[in-house]
Amino acid sequence: MPRPHTGRLPVALVGFGGSGAGIHRPLISAHPDLSLDVIVTNSSEHTGQARQLCPDAHVTGDLDVVGDCAVAVVAIPPEYRADTVGKLLELGVRVVLEKPMAPNLDEARQLPHRDLLTVFQNRRWDSDFLTLQRLRSEDAWTGPVRLQSRLQWWQPTVRDGWRNRPYGGGILLEVGSHLIDQAITLLGPVTAVYAELDTRRSAAIAEDDVFLALRHADGSRSHLSMGPVGNAQSPRFELTAQDTRITLEAPDRQQDQLAAGMTPGADGWGMPDDSGWFIQRRSGPPLPVRGERGRWQAFYDGVVNWVADGGDPPVGAAEGIATMHVIDAARRSSAESRVVALGEGR
Repeated sequence: MPRPHTGRLPVALVGFGGSGAGIHRPLISAHPDLSLDVIVTNSSEHTGQARQLCPDAHVTGDLDVVGDCAVAVVAIPPEYRADTVGKLLELGVRVVLEKPMAPNLDEARQLPHRDLLTVFQNRRWDSDFLTLQRLRSEDAWTGPVRLQSRLQWWQPTVRDGWRNRPYGGGILLEVGSHLIDQAITLLGPVTAVYAELDTRRSAAIAEDDVFLALRHADGSRSHLSMGPVGNAQSPRFELTAQDTRITLEAPDRQQDQLAAGMTPGADGWGMPDDSGWFIQRRSGPPLPVRGERGRWQAFYDGVVNWVADGGDPPVGAAEGIATMHVIDAARRSSAESRVVALGEGR
């Protein structure tokens, strides 16, 4: 049963690394209906940072104290998430689970009480993706499309950390989870996957260059390119339909704004650089596209509605499982150099 919505909901943040401290902390702290009461970390470095950044929160290494909170945000490496989620659910706490849900499909399926989980797919609220969704609602195109979606940058030096581990790391899990979820949200279920997973940098252990070609049930195709060895100047989105072409060049800015210390919802927050965004029909010149304002904080609006008011979770566990199905098929496709039908062998 949802807890009565009286005052601000107490939140626990489990993990205080890059995602916990840099993304979840400011989003929770800026939300009028949430209170960051507990931070759980076993890192002495992160403990000091947490106490400095969140002086009113109880910082501890003990997961049991989370039982007094209404919701816990799990922002630890994928390989440790299943055990932590199980303990939290035993404490009666709803869980916001970082994407991906788990390192692989089998572990994601084994997570208990998935109706008490929501998956942090914050890039559904990117400015560019919200703009594409608005254009779809306005019938800007008809029929199947080809979508090119890219999150690429240039970072030749490999950073040490869990993202470079062969199990639980890699660009497919870290970035692919976002791009796959966006493609499914926009174009519907995936029926087949072709993938190329490469390790290009000399110090890389996990894959750092990924290309996916997805076939959707309506006949649409999406091509997803990601990784730190790509062309950062490539358009973020290009969508081509029978008589329409849409190009959105500059990517969403919210992560950069958080890194710069901007408060979510402040003046200028989430405002896109839409100078290179346009739509072109079969005839006539390209026309500018008005960009939507990004709003990652809307995910936590959904959490409040889910936990306090009994609504649906902002991103259901079944949607996270759908993404994991595509990731599982992508690994088999790359290993066997072939197209893999979704659900094949499952």
